[in-house]
This record gives sequence, C-alpha cells and structure tokens, in this order.
Amino acid sequence: MRDFVFSHNSIIFAFDNHSKPSMKLFRYGLFTIAAIHLITSCTSFEEGSYISFKSAEARIEGTWELNKVMINDLCNDSIKNEEASNYLVFAGDGSFQIETRRNGNLAYTRSGCWNYNSESQYLNYTIEGDTLVSHYYIKRLTSKEMWLVLEKNDLLRNQSSIEKRFIKQ
Repeated sequence: MRDFVFSHNSIIFAFDNHSKPSMKLFRYGLFTIAAIHLITSCTSFEEGSYISFKSAEARIEGTWELNKVMINDLCNDSIKNEEASNYLVFAGDGSFQIETRRNGNLAYTRSGCWNYNSESQYLNYTIEGDTLVSHYYIKRLTSKEMWLVLEKNDLLRNQSSIEKRFIKQ
C-alpha cells in the first residue's frame, strides 16, 4: 500500500514498510498451488469421490443395495433382477454378509469376511464354506455410492467387465 507524503510543492510516493505486497502475493499463490495439488491428489478412485475425510474402509462399511448392473458399459436388467434381493453388508471388524430379502423381509444370510487393498483399489470378500474369493475393482466410492467392477476373461471375448452399482441404505 502506498502512503502519500506531502512536500512543499510536490507529492512524493513512498512504500509503507509494514506492508509487503509482493510477499503477500507470493504466499497467496503458494497456498493456492498447494490447495489445488491437495484436491487433485485426493482423487484415488476412477470416478470419484474427489475428496473425502473418511477412509475408504469407513465408506465401504454399511448396507448396500444393488441399483444398476452394466456389462461392457451396457445396462443388464436380467442380472440386476436376479440379484436385486441381495444386500451386501460390510462391518468395520472385517465381517461380511449377503442378506437375501423376500418381500422386504430377511429370508436368509450368508456370512464371510472382507478386506480392501488401498494400493490396487480392490475389494475382496469370501463367503464361509466357499473357496471362491470375489475380487472387485472399486471404480467409484462415495458415502452413498459404490461401483464395483469384475473383469472376466472368457472364450468368446478377450475380456469383459461386469459393473455393479450400489447405493447405501
């Protein structure tokens, strides 16, 4: 900020020593760059959530209802209708259940365990008595949405993917 100093016949401009605009501007710019870097580096999932103060494990915990199924990016209602009565329940202690509901009532449950690998972004779960491990890539994870992708190799295609989109109950 500039101060006006009056002299006999002229006005003299002088910089105020208490205010350093170039240093303030530098600090503001540095803060802005750091904030942008922080926000963009928090985008760990392909489709979001872009910033979250909860860990991925904390966002996974809860009961999830299947909302949409896509095979190779095309909607597939037959799989959705087949699995619509199954709810996935992830507990904080690593336990897992698939609850099957009929007419809104709990018909039966299957139990197992789950874990999340933050490096590969894969969610794994197993059902007790089953040797098969379900291994899903998490494409999107927010506090209300979870998109899981299962990639398969088959004889007809080199690779196909099944994407299951869940909403939290």
